Amino acid sequence: MRDRSEIRTGYALLLPALAVMSLVALYPILGSFWLSLRHRVLPFGIDSFIGLDHFKLLVQTPRFWNSLGVTCYFAVVSVTLEVALGVGIALLLARKFRGVGWIRAVILLPWAIPTAVTAKSWLPSWSGSTLVATSQAGSQTGGGDAEVAVGVARGSSSPGTAASIPNSTGG
Repeated sequence: MRDRSEIRTGYALLLPALAVMSLVALYPILGSFWLSLRHRVLPFGIDSFIGLDHFKLLVQTPRFWNSLGVTCYFAVVSVTLEVALGVGIALLLARKFRGVGWIRAVILLPWAIPTAVTAKSWLPSWSGSTLVATSQAGSQTGGGDAEVAVGVARGSSSPGTAASIPNSTGG
């Protein structure tokens, strides 16, 4: 059994992470709740406290109850199906059979590919010799947004595309 000093040390090390996570999670939630208690129309400078009036209006609207019912139904059905399928597949993959390693790898692909694609799509942004095209680049080069996007996607550096504009690193 662990002594009390180890347990205290563990909590002391855990506390900063929990504090940061609590702030990151609670600040937007509390901020959204505070905004829900106000009537704000920014272009006209309207900002008044109205309390729970938005919520009173909400519970009187049939569209809200319909949306809540559809959301609850979707949540219950989708979670039930996901758990049932997940447990079933996990039980099958826990068995020893020929090719189980390949099947596990194929099952992980949908999880791993978006991360790899995202990382690869950001790669040009971080290399020193590539310009990231924006909608302004099209107007600066005389080309439209579509032309700029196609030029950058092809890696084209022909005149009139954003890829032909040298960046600040001289690339």
